[in-house]
Amino acid sequence: MTDVAMSTAPIPLIAISIVNWNTAASTLRCLQSLQAISYTNYRVVVIDNASQDNSVACIRGAHPELTIVPSRENLGFAAGHELGYRQALDWGATAMWLLNSDTEVDADALTQLVAAWQQHGDAVYGAAPLHKSIDGTLLLNFPAKYLDPTGMPRAFQYDAQIEFTSQWQQRNPMCVGAVAGSCVLLPLSVVRAHGWMDPAWFLYCEEIDYCYRLRRLQVPSFLVPGAQVWHRGGGSHRDSPAVEDCIHYYRSRNEIVLALRHTGRWTAALIAAKKCARGLYAGVRRPQRGQHILRGVRDALNGRMGKTLAPEAGFDNGALAGRNKHAITTLLDWLRRFALRKIRVNHVQLAYNPRHTIFIRHYYLYCVDLFRRRLTVENAPLNVVFGDYAVNFRNGEHQLRIDIQHEHTLVKPGGRDCAGAKVGRVGIAGTAEHYLVRVERYDYLTTLDSVIEYSMANIANLASNGEFENYLRKTVCIAPLLYSFNAGVSKGREGMITLFADVGQPRRAQFLQDAWAAQLALRNVKRVFGLERLRQLYRATRIMVNVHQTDHHHTFEELRVLPALLCGVLVVSEDVPLKQHIPYARFIIWSSFENLVSTTQSVFDNYDQHWRRIFGDPQLAVVLQQMQQDNIDAVDAAVKRMLNVAPA
Repeated sequence: MTDVAMSTAPIPLIAISIVNWNTAASTLRCLQSLQAISYTNYRVVVIDNASQDNSVACIRGAHPELTIVPSRENLGFAAGHELGYRQALDWGATAMWLLNSDTEVDADALTQLVAAWQQHGDAVYGAAPLHKSIDGTLLLNFPAKYLDPTGMPRAFQYDAQIEFTSQWQQRNPMCVGAVAGSCVLLPLSVVRAHGWMDPAWFLYCEEIDYCYRLRRLQVPSFLVPGAQVWHRGGGSHRDSPAVEDCIHYYRSRNEIVLALRHTGRWTAALIAAKKCARGLYAGVRRPQRGQHILRGVRDALNGRMGKTLAPEAGFDNGALAGRNKHAITTLLDWLRRFALRKIRVNHVQLAYNPRHTIFIRHYYLYCVDLFRRRLTVENAPLNVVFGDYAVNFRNGEHQLRIDIQHEHTLVKPGGRDCAGAKVGRVGIAGTAEHYLVRVERYDYLTTLDSVIEYSMANIANLASNGEFENYLRKTVCIAPLLYSFNAGVSKGREGMITLFADVGQPRRAQFLQDAWAAQLALRNVKRVFGLERLRQLYRATRIMVNVHQTDHHHTFEELRVLPALLCGVLVVSEDVPLKQHIPYARFIIWSSFENLVSTTQSVFDNYDQHWRRIFGDPQLAVVLQQMQQDNIDAVDAAVKRMLNVAPA
């Protein structure tokens, strides 16, 4: 990457501005793609919005010649790129190319954008952001509602996916209502004449508002299909539910404000009603998300803009959870209590939510049942709450609180979600570095009487740091044995599956692309959560392939793998650290990421042989039976410990 003009030819100097926030890996991929562009007269500036993942050092180490402008705080999209605008003025650039950090550009993308500018004059020019569907179809990652050059916000409009066919690729630049901010060419003459984007939006809708404002001033927006950019989306909040919950606030607030500014009160009122319904629904399953959506509605109607919630506080759930205790929170607490179920077991009252978070619901219910069975032998009066729920039993008895820690604990330095994580003693293969120990919602979990971990490998990683002794004393490991072991017969099974909820994750997307390129008969199945539906899926499946969620999260996903093994599915998994702590590790087929496709194909070609080796081994049933007993013993020990520390 060069930070100087690559040519002295009399063509416009373009300043390429990339805003980075905890996305060092994505930003480096974006910078790598820029090295191959055909346009020659450009300079690059990276704005770092106060990242907490050592981004500046990572990027500077890879590109020491690059101009990096670190901000002391997270300024958001518009104000972040405004720092790039100031740098562009210092360089004497004539236009800016605004890129999201999670984009990778085609070699001719900037050339096509500049050609469109020279043809149509001053305007806003958007590249065509692309992505692939699960089946490999090339899609235009562009809201259909923006294609109408006179379009405005609407309350109810379905954005159908647009297949990016060869006809699309041959289209000339087309006038549209607005362009997506992930890849925008903005002539600086437009900014000098009409000002910059409004930073009060902080996140989302700022470029749409800007396009609408400019349109009133006779400055059009153009989509340039020949300028193609791959946009992964969600890079800054992928794998961080707390940050994603915070971002839902800005989506809720800003879509209503956009309608208020450009369409009117009735459209805004309908959007607000839709957001309220969504917030209440989300609040039962994800209380923090529902709270943020409803707060976004309130702030939009009160005209409150700016950075009202800090996404960086999402790295500390307690910081967000302790805020905003108002009528919305009270309503959500009431809805959550309405969903709770209370049962009496002898003298013990136990409260739990049968509609707990969907993707771990059945593991949650399995754990509740184990504790319920153990508590039947207790005669002492006691209240037990299972999960992050406020419950008033109105009996004055002592209350115990139990919840599940289901997130990855094993993360690499510099990766996503590593802010605040402590260094462990588990070595990273091929390096002198060690994995970090990440515990999401740590401050909350330490207030509990017992914390459930699903994996002994997680616990071994926690123990490797030496600073989690108090936390580990509260920890109980419960393996996700959701089904009775029944491998059944191999006949009648067909197919290979993955269960990736987000196929945009770079590592998983790469695996799927490689698998389909090798004509592997594999399909990805999404959003199958019900216990019986999952069982039916597993019983119809020969092979399940497990791949790390990202390049940086290396915890073994036992919540997905073990139930499949119980149903007789051969599991081919990317290799993991701490295998020695997984009791059934020898019944998994391990592979490096590079060999995963060929290993999967080999297992499929020799299915009967592999099936007999694993499910014909009598030791598998012995191991699983011992794990079930270990679960019972662990719950027994946890209950005894909690009762010993409870006040008499």
